[in-house]
Amino acid sequence: MDGRAGPRDGSHRPLRLELVGLFPELFSVCASRCMTGQLARAGASADRDQLGDYPPDVLHLHEAAGALFATVMAEFGGRVAVVATGTASPRGLWLSIRHRLPASGVGLFLDGRRLDASLDDVPGIRRAVASALEARDRGAAA
Repeated sequence: MDGRAGPRDGSHRPLRLELVGLFPELFSVCASRCMTGQLARAGASADRDQLGDYPPDVLHLHEAAGALFATVMAEFGGRVAVVATGTASPRGLWLSIRHRLPASGVGLFLDGRRLDASLDDVPGIRRAVASALEARDRGAAA
């Protein structure tokens, strides 16, 4: 026994869905626990003031990433961890260069593997996540 709880195959570890792109700072800080809409429902309005300073394409990425986050969390809950990585961070820069990500847009990675899907392809991303979870569950059951 090595003292760690749980199975060693990682079956209880959530899949990591990483979004690499240029996101408003609000999204990068809150990606794992809050979204702009949730903040607005809670009565916070500073996010709209901050977002008004971003160009339309960055705002679209923010909205699309928020929609993807909400969809993945609603369908898969704690089985998937959605992480936003800014292209200006060391990891984001490394992934951008390594995978030749476009300067505008978002690169999607599922447990370290690049997904061939755009941020707007929510059904395709859902299928990839469901398939990865199913494969992991089959491997854990074997």
